[in-house]
Amino acid sequence: MALSEKDCSAIPPPISLSFFTTAVSAILIFFTVPPNFLICWAVCRERRKLLRNAFNCLVVNLAFADLVVGLIVLTISAYVHLLEALTTHPVLFVLPVVHVAYFICCTASTLSLTAMAVDRYIAVVYPVAYRNKITPRRAAFVSTCIWLVSILLPVSVYFEIGFIKYAFVFANTTIAATVIILFFSYIALYRKLRAQFQRSSQLQSGMNSETAIKKALEHERRIAKTFALVLVAFFISYTPSCVFIYILNFCQSCSCVTIHWFRDLQYISIWVNSTLNPFLYSWRIPSLKEAILAGIPFKRRRTENQVTDGQELTRVNERKK
Repeated sequence: MALSEKDCSAIPPPISLSFFTTAVSAILIFFTVPPNFLICWAVCRERRKLLRNAFNCLVVNLAFADLVVGLIVLTISAYVHLLEALTTHPVLFVLPVVHVAYFICCTASTLSLTAMAVDRYIAVVYPVAYRNKITPRRAAFVSTCIWLVSILLPVSVYFEIGFIKYAFVFANTTIAATVIILFFSYIALYRKLRAQFQRSSQLQSGMNSETAIKKALEHERRIAKTFALVLVAFFISYTPSCVFIYILNFCQSCSCVTIHWFRDLQYISIWVNSTLNPFLYSWRIPSLKEAILAGIPFKRRRTENQVTDGQELTRVNERKK
């Protein structure tokens, strides 16, 4: 079956669809930008403490990619789809900007998840090699490579084959590779952690070495659980998108209205992943959670007020005495 060649660019989408996508984009901006911004800001404030860990560097890279999705992709999307709803013709001159930004950020986000999966796999399966070789500097180098690949691929290929065909390429390369790596990394993590827990339960109690081992295993288990949640969220978000992409490419009898609906729905399903990611990992990694809460302005002012009130109460009690 050949890829679909149907061109619906000259046919405007339904007004209801344009308003729907505009509303969803605006809502997702609200839930995507603040949490990812707080992660990036907290790490910038506590970079000497948090960026000593290579995994945290990859987490920040993912948060930055999702932040760009919220600030640029979702903002432009809301603007474009609002214009589609208010005018009688498609906004053709802005669509390439939306598409390229969309593919760049989604590629960076998925590749960041892949790098995080590989990082956790090495940390659990080869802990000695991980401590000696996986450094924050190398994690930063990997993050830089991720952004270079994410920028070069869409810019060099998208303008040659168009949105629908590039979406097909994206689904069968970046998304497929990420799914395979995430799946096998999680299976390896699960087996290794289960074996480690069985060995640790056989150690004699009361020993300092046992306590240290149990703490290390608990830390790895917490991160593995977080990674499992990220994996589930990835499948929930990207599976519908891939289904829509395949329909867009292979449905010869689909009307332009149907194509417009599937186009927007595959956007939305992937954007949801950028909204879910910060809630899945930032609140489950204690060091990140503490840094984020410490950086929230109103919480900091409330804490300062509580300290001031406590000091004033102490002075009053001393005067009474």
